This record gives sequence, structure tokens and C-alpha cells, in this order.
Amino acid sequence: MVIGHSFTFSCSEDANQFLRFLRKEGISARVESIPQTSYSFMIKGRYENLCNYLAECLDKLQKTESSDSENTEIIDKRDEPELDPKEKEEFLEEINFLREMLDKQREHASKNLEGKNQGEIAFEPHFSETEGKEEEIKEYMNFLYENKILMDNGIFEFTDNVLRYDTIKPVEDLDYSYGISPYLVPDDDKLDKYGISRIQKISAEVDYTVRAGPDIIGIELQKLKDELALIEENEDYVIHAVHSINLKRELVDHIISVMQDSDADTIDDLVDELELCPSVYDTNERSIISYDISYEFTSEVIEDLKKLEFLRVKGNKIKLVRK
Repeated sequence: MVIGHSFTFSCSEDANQFLRFLRKEGISARVESIPQTSYSFMIKGRYENLCNYLAECLDKLQKTESSDSENTEIIDKRDEPELDPKEKEEFLEEINFLREMLDKQREHASKNLEGKNQGEIAFEPHFSETEGKEEEIKEYMNFLYENKILMDNGIFEFTDNVLRYDTIKPVEDLDYSYGISPYLVPDDDKLDKYGISRIQKISAEVDYTVRAGPDIIGIELQKLKDELALIEENEDYVIHAVHSINLKRELVDHIISVMQDSDADTIDDLVDELELCPSVYDTNERSIISYDISYEFTSEVIEDLKKLEFLRVKGNKIKLVRK
């Protein structure tokens, strides 16, 4: 099925709501649960320890060509491919970014810990859970973001509707944690050498896919956009879905048009006719639409049109019955 479409949702409620919409519009559809698994890496440690580890990574990356086998020492001896110049540049940028973040967050943490005492108010929000001006909420969120390291180290506690200093630590004792690419994952020797930790996060969740049949190309696109917007789908996702369906509609219209204008009565003949008619005028002779449709795609479209009863297929013969 090539002219159908799959819509993915993060929860079953949204998927079933969309399924009901499609069926109300007379479009065949079903819901499938799709497991999604992924993993990512983080490193965690004190400022000086992380700086020393990143300095070694940077030094080796700068001295080593992408083909040098010394790279395997940094990447936990995984069978990673050799680095090309672009990859090398990306990892250099990653290391420099992490070092800049370390310096910035340490400086900010030091500033906010200096002269503070346990129980002292760190931030007093001027809004409730249900009411508050946008500027006040933004100010609070910015404070939490800028003080993420202190939050992660348990420095703050929210009591009596204010954020207080729950404990005071020397800035040298704070732990910092960052997501990293697989290339920068330290091996066990590096963990012991630098006193840092390696964290592998494995995530598992379920997405819900609504698979719409080939009759989806007949849907009123504005209704589709409105329904997806109602479910609060990302605007880019909605645009992509509508564009994809509209594109398939144009391809099917072109294939049917070629069938109508030619004597093609087999798939092979139809493919030949499509190759003889690769372009059509759009709005005028200076606006041209060019088609490059494979044999396999054409065959799949024929099967979908058969399901929609647009044509009959008998052996290798095809006949258009609906126009």
C-alpha cells in the first residue's frame, strides 16, 4: 500500500480519536502499537575531573588523524568507523561546547552559593499553580534553568511556596552531568583514572500508529488539518502529512490521466507510457511538473486502485472502470 498514510501519536487516546475521525469520513484505518527503544550516554563528575577527561579527549582528537587506531581508546574500544574530517570537526565542537558549559555553570554556581546560608530564600515565585503572569513564570523557569547544577545537587528545596537553600556545598564538590555522543563515552579505565561516572540511559515507550488505507487520498485536506490541529499535533507534522497525501493524490491523478489518454492495458504498457510522458505543464508553459515514477511504485498504485475499485486487474491486464 503506497497511497495510504501512517499517522503516529504518542498516546492511545489521540490515536483512537483520530481513528474515529477517519472512519466517520469513510476512510479505512486501523491502530497499531509500535514499541520504541533507544539509548543515550551521559558523563557525570566534578568540575576538575570532567575538565581533565575532556582535555585528554581533545588532545588525542587534535593529534590523531581519523585513520589512527588510537581513537579506539577514547570510544571504549567499540568497533566505530574511522572519523572523516566532518565527524572530527563535529566532535571537536562537542568537546569545546562541553568545556564552555562547564565553565559557565561553575561560575554561575559559585556566584549563587557565595555567602548563602541554609534556609535562606533562593527564589520566591509571585504566582500560584493556577495563576500567574507570563513574565513571572518565565522568570522562575529561567532561574531553574540557570541553576540546574544546583538543583541536580540537591541544593534547593521548595517549602512554604518558596525555593530555599536546603544545603550548602563547596563549589568544588558539585557534580555536573552532560549528554554525550558515543564517541566521547569513557571506558572503564578512564572512569577510574578521572573519578567520573558513565551513565547509559535506556528508554522504552510505545507509539501508536494509525494506518489509513489508500482511500485517504480522497479526504478533504482542510478537515484533516483541522482534526490534527485539534489533537494538538505539531504544526510541522501536520504540514508534512498534508503535503505527503496531496503529493500522492497528484501522482495517482497523473497515472490515471496517462491511462485514460493511452491504450495501455497492461502494467508494462502503462510504465512505458509514463516514461513517454515524464512532464506536464502546470499553470502555463513556463511551469512544468516532471514525474519520475518507478515500475515498483506503479505496480503498488495499481493494487491500491484495484482495492478502491478504480480499475480491474485480470492477470497482467488492467482496465480503468472509474474516472
